[in-house]
Amino acid sequence: MTLKKVAYQPGSRVSWAEHGQAAYGIVLKVFTHYLERTMNGSTVTRTANRRNPAYLIELDGGDTLLMNHNDLRLAG
Repeated sequence: MTLKKVAYQPGSRVSWAEHGQAAYGIVLKVFTHYLERTMNGSTVTRTANRRNPAYLIELDGGDTLLMNHNDLRLAG
């Protein structure tokens, strides 16, 4: 049996490990293609596809970042 990855939808609250602690945010947008974006003065790239999408996430503090599906967990 193969487990199928399910993309998080916009509005989903997600978490990930950052510097050994949990960080939280809300999914704003889902990308399923190569992505290059300038954020906070730096160019950020993600190689995304349908099996491993990238997400634009708004942090609880208001900043945004890009994360890959494999790095995220659904926050409860």
